[in-house]
Amino acid sequence: MIATHSAHVVDAQTVLTYEVDGQPHGVLTGYREGSKFVLCHVIMFPGSPPTTLPRMLHVGVAEAWAGGYEAVLFCVMRSHPMHDALCRVGTRLGFVPYDESAEKGWYVKWR
Repeated sequence: MIATHSAHVVDAQTVLTYEVDGQPHGVLTGYREGSKFVLCHVIMFPGSPPTTLPRMLHVGVAEAWAGGYEAVLFCVMRSHPMHDALCRVGTRLGFVPYDESAEKGWYVKWR
């Protein structure tokens, strides 16, 4: 197996820990891009129930609205093993395709 990496450095990264009854179930990370919030990482912790992902994303979007952002963006690489499932979750939460290429697709949810 060949390991690859990429670097993406951002100032003022936001990290939101999603907890239920005081127990952490996941983390969202992202950053401001103008008036938009770019969601970078959505991480579910092992043992978290399957409902964690949509609930965590609802909380993240609510935080973005409370922070005054006009939109939330996320990107999924087409090579990601869960590409189709992640895009379906985003669509169910009101995200729509924003910019697509052969390598990745961006989705947006406007306020």
